[in-house]
Amino acid sequence: MKNKIIWLVILTFITVTCSIVYICNNLRQDKMKVEQRLQKKQLLNDIKDRYSRNVITIKRAKLYIKDGETFINKGFVSQNKNLVLESIQNITEHNKYFKIDALPYYIFYEDVVLNKDIQEINQDYKNYIPFNENVVTVSDPTVYDRNDNLIF
Repeated sequence: MKNKIIWLVILTFITVTCSIVYICNNLRQDKMKVEQRLQKKQLLNDIKDRYSRNVITIKRAKLYIKDGETFINKGFVSQNKNLVLESIQNITEHNKYFKIDALPYYIFYEDVVLNKDIQEINQDYKNYIPFNENVVTVSDPTVYDRNDNLIF
């Protein structure tokens, strides 16, 4: 009789211990899922707060080129520079890099803030030929200055 009681107590103890471990593990997993959802929501809010068509860099920021799904550092842009970004229709937590309009470069969302005092942004960079490309013309070129005066 004593053996049965001892086995019953041991079995009850093991059952209670396993139940407590199972419940604690489920609570911990639920807590982790809630934290992950909160982190995703916070990230999405941060990205939305920093995206606009017109932004300004807050520090010397890296410029990236997209290579498949990865972004490769290809240069830098100075602090306090105005940039025009391409439109993003549906911002998600995957939009950590913003594409600069008319250029093949991207900038990380933490490196920019909204440009609240939007002035006429100088977009002359769109009219230049990148220094690493050569231009071949069939005939002699005609070059004009900003005021459409013939230079040569």
